[in-house]
Amino acid sequence: DTDTDTDSYTDSTAPWTFIAAADSRGSDNGVNSEVLNNIVNSVLALNPAPDLFVFPGDMTDYGTASELNYWVQIMQPIVDAGIPVLPVTGNHDQGIPSSMNWGNKLVHKNAMFLGFNDGDPNMSTINSALSSSTSTHVFTLGHLPMASYDHTDILSNPDTLIDALIPAGGRLYFCGHDHGYQRTTITSGNTNFHNLLTGAAGAPFYACGGFNYNGSLTTNEEYCEDSNYGYHIITVNGNSVSVVFMEDNGGD
Repeated sequence: DTDTDTDSYTDSTAPWTFIAAADSRGSDNGVNSEVLNNIVNSVLALNPAPDLFVFPGDMTDYGTASELNYWVQIMQPIVDAGIPVLPVTGNHDQGIPSSMNWGNKLVHKNAMFLGFNDGDPNMSTINSALSSSTSTHVFTLGHLPMASYDHTDILSNPDTLIDALIPAGGRLYFCGHDHGYQRTTITSGNTNFHNLLTGAAGAPFYACGGFNYNGSLTTNEEYCEDSNYGYHIITVNGNSVSVVFMEDNGGD
């Protein structure tokens, strides 16, 4: 499944990619090691290699030191390949692996990445980062969805976050919490913003069918998938951004 968003301004930065996946918890020391290993191997086989790997939370089942160390062990080949892993915490996590602590803000090429740990974002922190940004794109990641097909414990005021992100070049928010893949377009004025729920990295699936959003902006659930594990490849090509879901077997 593919989605592309393009704005009217020009950015001549050469194309580059990054990966998004979340919710890898399971029964093998807190991790679905089979699925996560498959994702790691699939990512390592990509050509060209991605620049980054963002992970919006719920790395393991209980977030214990043993579980987190095991998750890091599985993900280490990604890091060893020169691909930084940028996680944020979910409700099942107790912290970020020290070797992957990125401070929840990173500028890379023509994009700024902003992350926040489980719960609502601190808008003062977000606004401060946005006010100094000169990046074409702002990609945001948190565990709780703006829009969810299964949970009611989601972002409490997504409209405020969206309206802060759009003027700074934000069009895409990565999240987890639901276990599957859902894409929702949220429209503010004449601008479409995308909530990309990328929670298909191994946790037990939650069935599609519901829809919750704690805001007043117009929403459109464009896609929901609750039966295939996998991850997302995001391609940034100048001012254009495209997203492809890669299933666990490596197909799209």
